[in-house]
Amino acid sequence: MPEDISAKNDDSFLDVFKKHDAVMLLIEPGTGQILNANPAAEKFYGYSLAQMQGMNIAQINALSPEQLSAEWERFFNGGKGYLIFPHKLAGGDIRTIEAHVSLVNVCGQTVYYAIIHDVSE
Repeated sequence: MPEDISAKNDDSFLDVFKKHDAVMLLIEPGTGQILNANPAAEKFYGYSLAQMQGMNIAQINALSPEQLSAEWERFFNGGKGYLIFPHKLAGGDIRTIEAHVSLVNVCGQTVYYAIIHDVSE
């Protein structure tokens, strides 16, 4: 019987996700719930994985809900291929981030896969 290739792909993706030095988040599209974060995200944001998984991305984003909605609208309507947001770190600092976001299927669930770059300086 053939092996389930998608399961192997999920394992490979999650392995890279966990080991990569780039800050990465997996976010539920309908709610903004942070489903997973890699160790680089924990280090950058200053929250533990358990804390981040209990958060909504709006709790990290420093824009008002209206501004956040407008940025996503521009992104989905053919704007640039990335988003620039002010993000709040656990210690209270605000950093300007560039988020490269794609919809991906991981473990049978479609999620936003965000790769975050600090562009503050």
